[in-house]
Amino acid sequence: MASKLELNNANGKKVSIINSDTNVENREVTIDKIVQHVTDRDSLKAKIGTAGDVVKQVDIALDYEWDSTITADDDNGGTIIYVNDGGWRAIYNGAIEDKWFGLNTNNLTFSQNIRGMANIDFSNIPTSDPLVAGQLWNNDGVVTVSKG
Repeated sequence: MASKLELNNANGKKVSIINSDTNVENREVTIDKIVQHVTDRDSLKAKIGTAGDVVKQVDIALDYEWDSTITADDDNGGTIIYVNDGGWRAIYNGAIEDKWFGLNTNNLTFSQNIRGMANIDFSNIPTSDPLVAGQLWNNDGVVTVSKG
């Protein structure tokens, strides 16, 4: 028989833990982090976190962790998002995806110019290599991804 545990927080939000394994008794469940969901970038920018908070931006399927050391100068519009008194740092391994920065290159052909496909403001990215793997920086007019 499946068992279900429901927890309510102070705001009435519910977390359910379901165990459908009928062959195991006395199983312990440890929850390291509860991931909150936001629908889009505007919702992420409106959310102020605290240490240990994790948020999933659902429209691009990317998790962010709160980092109180992020400043407005760190914001790159994709993997680092500044919010008052800190910001959200993307949690990822591997290649950076264009959709994280608001680009949609699904129908892009070699004859098309990416600049015409999206309005991206690169004025707030660092002008020297930040030495943070995956962070964008303005390399004398060329947007470059830092190797760290």
